[in-house]
Amino acid sequence: MKNVMRMLGVVILLLSGICAKASDSLSVRVKDNHNLLINLQEVSEGTELLFKDNRGEVLFRDSIKSNESYRKILNLEVIPMGTYYFSLERENRIEVTVLEKDWEGLEIKEDVSGVVFKPNYKVENERVEFFLTNPKRNKIQVRVYDEVGVEVGSVSSSDAVVTKTLDFSKVPAGNYFLKVNTKDGNFSKKLAFN
Repeated sequence: MKNVMRMLGVVILLLSGICAKASDSLSVRVKDNHNLLINLQEVSEGTELLFKDNRGEVLFRDSIKSNESYRKILNLEVIPMGTYYFSLERENRIEVTVLEKDWEGLEIKEDVSGVVFKPNYKVENERVEFFLTNPKRNKIQVRVYDEVGVEVGSVSSSDAVVTKTLDFSKVPAGNYFLKVNTKDGNFSKKLAFN
């Protein structure tokens, strides 16, 4: 029964991802060697666009505040040569486009661009249900820290779908931090229990 529920969760997540992809249709193209053309159709409110350098410094940020189409041209002629990352951050995933700039202009690196799934949490009473899609079966490390930074628990998994229920009923009241480390990114969530 547990495996059936897990597979059902995977199917629902994959179907929702396909539907979201179809309705949000992201297009990132290089135009005239130094301009990045970004098009989004039927964008979800709260979606965030980020353009970062290889050190993680944000060079451009834009938050989508409506459900309308979005179009932007970024002129990248003056940025130095190197690797850059354009990301579209959604509620449950981050779509990353990797760009390389050299003396000829910009090139999209299709082989390293892709999707990073974000963890989902459901807090009910003193339990936290944790869910993360892990199609590459990378090692996922989940650690829980108290408010002074002491680790109070950890779990790890390499499953295609990582689901864990964390029970906080026997810990002292206070703030806790759930930190999720994956090969593709690190995520954290603050939890408060009375």
